[in-house]
Amino acid sequence: MTFRFALLLALCTGALSLDAQQAKPEKMSGLLWQISGKGAPKAGYLYGTMHVSEKLVFNLSDSFFIALRNVDMVALETDHDEWQQFTEDINGQDAEEVTPVFRGGGPGIRRDYQNLYNESFRFEAPNNDMLGAILSSKPMMTNEFLYRSNTYRQDYEEDTYLDLFIFQAGRKLGKKVIGLETIEGSYEAAMRAQIPDDEEEKKNRTNRGYFDPNKLEEAYRNQDLNLLDSLNKLASPGKNFQRWMLDERNIVMADSIDSILQSGTALFSAVGAAHLPGEMGVILLLRKKGYTVRPVRFTATSDKKDKEQIDKI
Repeated sequence: MTFRFALLLALCTGALSLDAQQAKPEKMSGLLWQISGKGAPKAGYLYGTMHVSEKLVFNLSDSFFIALRNVDMVALETDHDEWQQFTEDINGQDAEEVTPVFRGGGPGIRRDYQNLYNESFRFEAPNNDMLGAILSSKPMMTNEFLYRSNTYRQDYEEDTYLDLFIFQAGRKLGKKVIGLETIEGSYEAAMRAQIPDDEEEKKNRTNRGYFDPNKLEEAYRNQDLNLLDSLNKLASPGKNFQRWMLDERNIVMADSIDSILQSGTALFSAVGAAHLPGEMGVILLLRKKGYTVRPVRFTATSDKKDKEQIDKI
């Protein structure tokens, strides 16, 4: 082997080694990320949540609350103010078509299209049964979303989901709270995600092995987004689910964050942690748009003073 050939071989081997190193995926660690650059007048923040109320997700740092207090606007995946009405609409409980009545001492629903105006302006003096039904009625959906009190789980759960705590905190701190996507778009994506994959994809999924759901919580606790991404793909029902529940929605959310930051608004956006990592994750999508997206290290372990202060508002 000549010296020239040996040198060429060494250079080629070194180049291949360098390419392999560059191709190695970035180790993504952290739940709170700062978004800056691309001429945006103010920095923004991106936080990965879990749609649960377990105490493990409420280990919130000083950095989290500092970011939340210093922005102009808070954004979640969808506008929570629309949840109740949207749910009623898709269940067919349209206010213009349904007249609430009480029969046999209990609440019921009567549809009356013949005497719409008479029914609308008719007033029945409430009897004791009707008053009892009214006073005992609870907005079940609202209570389930906002206040999760369970004496058997109180040592392990907070009173609300993390997403809804951020929603409440944003409102209490005087921030405008919006959704990064429309609730109709989110619902449509959920429906499309249920489209079955082809038979070949189903066969491939049978060889993926056992999935331990506890590993997801462990990955979240360790703020290991790479592992979280791998576990989510392992647990995913298939390609259609991955595309519609994550990839397509990530594009919409990244576009919304971009638009808000370019308007000069400081934004705190909170989405499910599964939306952050991966080639089609919100972090890389924002970087492709020209932003610098970097993790914000927790400055200290929260002693819950910040959360308690906001809860008292």
